[in-house]
Amino acid sequence: MHEGLLPQGLDTPGHDFLVALAPADGRRVGFAWLFHEERAGFVYDVVVEETERGRGLGRALMEHAADHLARAGIEVVGLNVFGHNHVARRLYDSLGYRVVDQSVTLPLEGLIPR
Repeated sequence: MHEGLLPQGLDTPGHDFLVALAPADGRRVGFAWLFHEERAGFVYDVVVEETERGRGLGRALMEHAADHLARAGIEVVGLNVFGHNHVARRLYDSLGYRVVDQSVTLPLEGLIPR
């Protein structure tokens, strides 16, 4: 699935992976996948293990991602988030992300009698 985006695996230029470690024991509990080129960056994915959520690790990853990209000369970073993901939306809002595009859908099942 990721071969097209990462033809050289984790060494593919323009892609960086940040790892979140549990403060108590140093085990890996999450990661952020970042892409950047020119002056723009994009967050492809942010994952925190379900058992570790609610402890500020997602916020710490996102703050570290912004710092990492800024140090690399990136001027703006974007991401996509589903509207139903209220926890992520609140986090991104609190970090200063702004909505620049929205999509809407209409489920068609059951609208037309068969």
